[in-house]
Amino acid sequence: MEPIREASTLDELVRFATQLPPEQARNLLASAYPASLTPEQDAGLALPALVYVSWAQYLADTAAEEREAWAG
Repeated sequence: MEPIREASTLDELVRFATQLPPEQARNLLASAYPASLTPEQDAGLALPALVYVSWAQYLADTAAEEREAWAG
């Protein structure tokens, strides 16, 4: 199973662009830029501690009512 990605690959983008009118495809490809392989690090900022380290812990530590209220 492939990992979930937030950005399309170049091949996927080009395949999609071939379905667009030529001017839209040109604009899309001209505005595309590669995504970083690693998340950007905020200089000097420490990340907060995790509240839940797994989905199982979240479910165990919260009531159904809390989760439903949060989901709105």
